[in-house]
Amino acid sequence: MFASCYQISPAPSHANTLEEAFEILHKSGHDDLERLTLNDLTEYQLDQSRSLSDSLSTQGEHFCISHQVDQGPKLYYVENTLLMLNFLTAYGTIGPSYWDTNDDQAVNTSDLLKLLTGYDQQAPNQPDFGCYDVYQSFGEGNTWLTYTGPEDIEFGWLHRTPYDEISLATYIGYNLYTFTLDVVHPEQTEFFEYLRP
Repeated sequence: MFASCYQISPAPSHANTLEEAFEILHKSGHDDLERLTLNDLTEYQLDQSRSLSDSLSTQGEHFCISHQVDQGPKLYYVENTLLMLNFLTAYGTIGPSYWDTNDDQAVNTSDLLKLLTGYDQQAPNQPDFGCYDVYQSFGEGNTWLTYTGPEDIEFGWLHRTPYDEISLATYIGYNLYTFTLDVVHPEQTEFFEYLRP
């Protein structure tokens, strides 16, 4: 079970507000102040550590719809009616879809039956997004996450899904609808799929 990161002393964070920027400027020497530009402040903001939770906080709630350990069975979860309605809007479509659970290129009855087994259930042991700091984006929808919590986890790896990719280098500030979070333990890897309806 994943422990909350908020049970340990959190690392100092930066609010990246104008007030904080002026406080930093105030502490700088006069010559340094004259040389600073808006680009310097932008670079400062981008260099600050942001948790995955912070990065996704303005995008709405993401729900875990599946969980898998290594090559084991993938279990699906539809924890509320909103997710079921989202599935039903895709029902009957042909072609790639996040709701196509058996990869037959159609959202149909077989997908519905699989999802009904997880209706009104939450995925257990979901990762605490506050325990993952955005470390580096590797492009093509892949982002390395440094784990800062108390569990025996080596790192996290976020993938935008093929149904949600664009050409931006990083997901921060981008409306992310679907993604997979790989939680890498020393002995196994867990895969969590998320969707924002």
